[in-house]
Amino acid sequence: MKKAEPANRGPEQDLSIVLLKLALFTLAMVVLPIGTYYGSRDYYFHDNTTGAGILAAIVANLILIGFVVMAFMDDKEYPEEGAASGDKKGSTAVAPKKTTAVAPKETKKDL
Repeated sequence: MKKAEPANRGPEQDLSIVLLKLALFTLAMVVLPIGTYYGSRDYYFHDNTTGAGILAAIVANLILIGFVVMAFMDDKEYPEEGAASGDKKGSTAVAPKKTTAVAPKETKKDL
């Protein structure tokens, strides 16, 4: 007898894709800035470590920006369960309370 498999394997597949992307960005964060530093120091800046360091920092920031953009794009791809049906139970955001400013009343002592 075969073991029943779940019909929807979405969350497990999504998690494996997210972990793969995280591993790739982690590897890029380790390899690319260091490679950029040594490569640009030896071949482009000719022993100018300041320029090579600035270029390596730029590469590291570009990788981080790419990861954040990718994370936002993935988040838009999978909306919350309650948001699609119009049900507010799925939403965890709380609307701020409206407050009005009240001026203090003048008393006879103030005059």
